Amino acid sequence: MGWGIFRKIKDGIKKAGRFIKDRVIKPIAKPENVRKVIDTGIKLAPLIGAGVSTAYTGNPQAGMMIGSKVQNVGNQLGFG
Repeated sequence: MGWGIFRKIKDGIKKAGRFIKDRVIKPIAKPENVRKVIDTGIKLAPLIGAGVSTAYTGNPQAGMMIGSKVQNVGNQLGFG
């Protein structure tokens, strides 16, 4: 009886993984979408850096500085 529960949990995790692979990763990984994703990431780099830095250190200014550096490098490489 106990093994049936574990099997259902395992099957549920498999279904969730398959869903994420098919509905999230595959559409993003298409060549026409990769450029859009990178451009968006470069544009939002300061905000992403501030959020991560606030979550881990409590200092959003440091994250924004790092994010702006990432944004500058991305712009120089032709993204953004």
